[in-house]
Amino acid sequence: MTAPPRTRNAAATREAILASARRAFAEHGYDGAGVREIAKGAGVTAMLINRYFGSKEQLFAEVVADTMAAPVI
Repeated sequence: MTAPPRTRNAAATREAILASARRAFAEHGYDGAGVREIAKGAGVTAMLINRYFGSKEQLFAEVVADTMAAPVI
C-alpha cells in the first residue's frame, strides 16, 4: 500500500518513515526490509530516508529506541 504524496512537513515525513519502517522491520526483519520498500510505504523516496536517518542501520536503531521508549505491558 502506497501512501499518498504529502506537502512538505519534516516532522510528518519523519513520522511516516518511522511508521513504515516499523511495519517493514516487524514483518520482514532487518535483513528482509528494504529501504525502497520502507520509502514506498511512507510515500517518499529512498534518498529521504538517508537524509533523515543517515542509513538503514540508524533508522532501525531509531525504530527500536522509539518502540522501547514506551513499554506496553
